[in-house]
Amino acid sequence: MLTKEDFINLGFSKGMSEALIPAFGQKLLPNPTVGAALIDENNNMVITASHKGKGTDHAEASLIKAILKLNIDTSKCTLFLTLEPCMHDDTSPSCAKLLAESKLFNKIVIGDIDPDVRTNGKGLIYMQRNNINVKVEVGATSFIDPSYMTYASSARPYIISKFGVTKDWSTYSSNNIDEYISSDYSRKLGHIIRNNVDAILIGKNTLLIDDPKLNIRYDLISSDPFGVVLWGNDINSKKFLHNYNKYSNFLFICNSFDIDEKTNKSILNKERVIFIDQKILTPESILDSFTQLNIHSLLLEGGLKTWNLFDSPGSLDTSANDKNVSLINRMYIFESKNQFVSIDKNYLNKSYINKKYTLLKNINYPEDSLYIYEKENQ
Repeated sequence: MLTKEDFINLGFSKGMSEALIPAFGQKLLPNPTVGAALIDENNNMVITASHKGKGTDHAEASLIKAILKLNIDTSKCTLFLTLEPCMHDDTSPSCAKLLAESKLFNKIVIGDIDPDVRTNGKGLIYMQRNNINVKVEVGATSFIDPSYMTYASSARPYIISKFGVTKDWSTYSSNNIDEYISSDYSRKLGHIIRNNVDAILIGKNTLLIDDPKLNIRYDLISSDPFGVVLWGNDINSKKFLHNYNKYSNFLFICNSFDIDEKTNKSILNKERVIFIDQKILTPESILDSFTQLNIHSLLLEGGLKTWNLFDSPGSLDTSANDKNVSLINRMYIFESKNQFVSIDKNYLNKSYINKKYTLLKNINYPEDSLYIYEKENQ
């Protein structure tokens, strides 16, 4: 079951956590997912609302109607919104103008600035000019609706990486293959993160070792993201056909240059195979294929090999010698207090991560710690 404490433990304030709850599980592209919460002077939730999709009231308009209907005194309350209120009124009333004209709110906290060029900071400025105290709590929309952040700005898919690591940041040990690294609660938070993306990407080895489901559990009401396997070559093997048939709801990314006629005939549903005509798969070719599938955000849950592909893509948008480039927008690293006996040397380099990415939050739970990083200059 989803609670505001879950969002607090993912780095959000209590007020923003209340606003995220009604927005959770809604994927409304091309519209953004937006939640709103009215919080009183004692930091208690009064009322919440969310946008339900095209043709319905925006979260702000819905909340204003409810406040007026219930005759709620908002003079000492703060309004939390997961996204900057829209400024444009070409398709719907401007929410920034509605909020200002309502005279109901003295304090408003907004999540991310809307990347839509019709708003993009204009709503914030308009409300401030109308004597509303507006603060920004960055990260709400890029968390709950990362697809909108890239869709609205015509950027490449938003990439999130999630790792469970031991105390010394080991990511895997063949000696402990049947044991979870992270606690049950950390795994629940991982499923909340899963909910918000269009797709989960894993590598071939993760598929073969972990037998993953890549769905949403923990009684979270949500639709499952696409499960995508970076298989690569070896498409003509019995191993590929076995796993292609076993994981009938997964997509497989494969090299197409060497597919033989027998395999071609065996793959009945070509829609589940993304063919890339390259001997070596590149991040650019993978992301281009996602764009064709309307995948605007993805979660990396593979091992270090898959993560390295996007952490240091080399030729993409920069010099191959520029080690600072990364396609990963955000990282969640759940550090366990456990220490596995590892002979595999699969370690995430903590020093490297701290130099390359910006640490946003370090949150401690009874069993684990969570490190939240963001790409520099994002």
